[in-house]
Amino acid sequence: MDKTWRDAVLPASFRGISFLIPQTSVPVGMKGPLHEFPQRDTPFFEQMGKQAQVHKMTAWVVGDDCFERRDKLIEALQNPWRRRAGAPLGWGACRSRSASASWATNATRAGW
Repeated sequence: MDKTWRDAVLPASFRGISFLIPQTSVPVGMKGPLHEFPQRDTPFFEQMGKQAQVHKMTAWVVGDDCFERRDKLIEALQNPWRRRAGAPLGWGACRSRSASASWATNATRAGW
C-alpha cells in the first residue's frame, strides 16, 4: 500500500495540547564567523563551538475543536515556564520552552 501525506505527519503535544507535525528541522555543526580577505582565495572559518540546537517545526491543529485547541496552544506558547512536551521521532518527552512562534490559518490544507 502506498503511503500518503497523512502517514508522514507525526503526533505530538505541548503542555497537554495535541497537534500534528509535518515538518521539523534543527541546525547541526559548528558556529562561528567565516573570514574572507582581499587578495586571498581561501576563506578561514573561526570555530566557536557547537551551534545551538533550536528545533523548528510546523504544527497542524486539526479537528472539530481546532480553533479552541489553537487558542490554547497559542496561550501555552506564551507561557514563560518550561513544561514537558511529547515529541515525535523517538525523542520521547522532553523539557522545552518556546522562544518564538507564529500562526496562520489555511483552509485548503484541511481538505476543503
